[in-house]
Amino acid sequence: MKAEGEKPQVNLVMHLPLAPQRTGYKLNYRTMLAEMTADRTIPNNPLQLFADNNKGEGPGLWVNSNIYNETNSQLYQQEIDLIKSEAAQGNCHYAEIDGIIYTLGLISGTDEPQKLNTTYTANQDSHSTISDLLTLGIDHILEGKTPVDEDTYTWAYGTYGNEGSHAANVDWYSGDGRFDVGGRDASASYGRLGSRRRVWG
Repeated sequence: MKAEGEKPQVNLVMHLPLAPQRTGYKLNYRTMLAEMTADRTIPNNPLQLFADNNKGEGPGLWVNSNIYNETNSQLYQQEIDLIKSEAAQGNCHYAEIDGIIYTLGLISGTDEPQKLNTTYTANQDSHSTISDLLTLGIDHILEGKTPVDEDTYTWAYGTYGNEGSHAANVDWYSGDGRFDVGGRDASASYGRLGSRRRVWG
């Protein structure tokens, strides 16, 4: 990764759904980031309070309503299926504790993602998961750093919509003090949108 100008960062990830509904899991990123937003022990905490309207808007996290309400569990299941498939092929290891999947690996910690202005499908095999990307941002906040993708967006693994026509992307919106999980047509390309490599251990 270093040889390609990337900044490898150790990433210990709890793979969680984005929201509590329709998943049956108590732990999720909406709850975690709401608790972090209210945590006054985090120095210079940049997360800002937004009322949770149950449509994707909430403390520390905004999620596209289609992803939040309709396909959250679908994207989460694709993430878990990917990890188990890679593990079965000997490409990664994971631990499952109390029903939660944990992975340890490296992720590119550069401010911008790699391969900007490319479609989701062009780099389908190299996308980080939503959990990978949110964990990277959370780690930066806890270390007193600005999260990556303040001016860019990173494609996240998994598709939704008719025949997988759309894919998620993650960024840090400093103006509102929250992470955004948006959605775009998987065939779209945009100059500030790219992929961020991760390598599982």
